[in-house]
Amino acid sequence: RNEAGTAGQIMLQELMTEDLSKHLVSLLRLAMNPRAGRHWSNCQTWLALLRGVAADEPGVQQKLAIDLDAFARALSANYPTPPGDEATSRSLVTEVLNFLGRERLSSFYPSYAHGDWLDTVIDSALKHLLDCSLNSIDWCST
Repeated sequence: RNEAGTAGQIMLQELMTEDLSKHLVSLLRLAMNPRAGRHWSNCQTWLALLRGVAADEPGVQQKLAIDLDAFARALSANYPTPPGDEATSRSLVTEVLNFLGRERLSSFYPSYAHGDWLDTVIDSALKHLLDCSLNSIDWCST
């Protein structure tokens, strides 16, 4: 990948440091990688922070783990191959946004709460996902 390039209105180097991008990539790795142990731990940690779940709430932590597992399985089933068109890419990113919660993202990350920065990041992430996926036959090659 050419990190000096752009995806939409954002330089790739900047896009990959955005929290939304990191969460999207982590969830895709969890859902699409058969050996996703470290991705599971990573996703569970930041999802707990995003949802305000404390480590000393085992019942809530368990529900979060069940939700994360169900989401990852559904994402894998719904998108067995990388998106080959903009509509599929948009659908995938929308599913991730719905799971994360747009309002939660805006509340947790101040840069997403003002102006249209979150929309700019979303559009750039969509473009980059599609660009990476177009010539890929499976998720491992994306």
